[in-house]
Amino acid sequence: MSGALHPDGEVVWRVVPLATPRVLRPCARCAAIRPFVSTDKFRINAQQRRLDVWLLYACVECESTWKREILARCAPEEIAPDLYRRFLANDLDTAWRCAFAPGERLASDGAVRVERGGGNAPPRRIRLRVPYPCPVRLDRLLAQELGLSRSALQRAVQSGALTIDPGAARALRRDVRDGTLLVLECAGLRRSGSRAPPPRSAARRASRQRSRRASPLLRVHPRDPCHPCPPEARRAADRHSPEPPPLSTAMSKCSTSSRLPSLV
Repeated sequence: MSGALHPDGEVVWRVVPLATPRVLRPCARCAAIRPFVSTDKFRINAQQRRLDVWLLYACVECESTWKREILARCAPEEIAPDLYRRFLANDLDTAWRCAFAPGERLASDGAVRVERGGGNAPPRRIRLRVPYPCPVRLDRLLAQELGLSRSALQRAVQSGALTIDPGAARALRRDVRDGTLLVLECAGLRRSGSRAPPPRSAARRASRQRSRRASPLLRVHPRDPCHPCPPEARRAADRHSPEPPPLSTAMSKCSTSSRLPSLV
């Protein structure tokens, strides 16, 4: 079932996990803690007038079977006829609801898909439908679907461009919940999502870097040993600098008294 557009302009997003969570438990064959995945199949055992129902799991390493208890020692009249038929038919929706039920040590990567409708136009009102518990935060889901950063979403909530009902101070940091209503102001979201101008110090550093790249000769003096420079800048500076006088000419201009005494 894909997302639908209601007459009042409300778009329904159906958030569905890509897989059921794994159960972390000891594996008798592996002799270690292993993740077990649901096979989406039930097993029913009858003993006199009592029924037991299990959901079958398999180890990801050795494929050994583990039975997760769903119903224990129930009389036939205590199980609804429709539910009993779904157990017998290995109904997928029933198997997934049992797999997401709490009570075991569950592990999930939080991967979901969003079935949405309403065309390509940005929606104004979004109703979330979550048939199974999803361990994915609301800000992560909205950032992926709306193309905004989490900080932009937080600023949108603070400015009123994004309203969450039922809402709280930490609504964005909680997992998605069934029935949540989101009201969006597209213009406010664009302003909130725009990148803030860089600080003045960063702008000055960027300007200095651009000027250095444009004129490498102005970076350091190539003949200053305390400031090394690239070889190409040194060669360019040598071409433009005057040639130093020969050593003999420089020595001839010095006075005799300033010369070092000869060794005898």
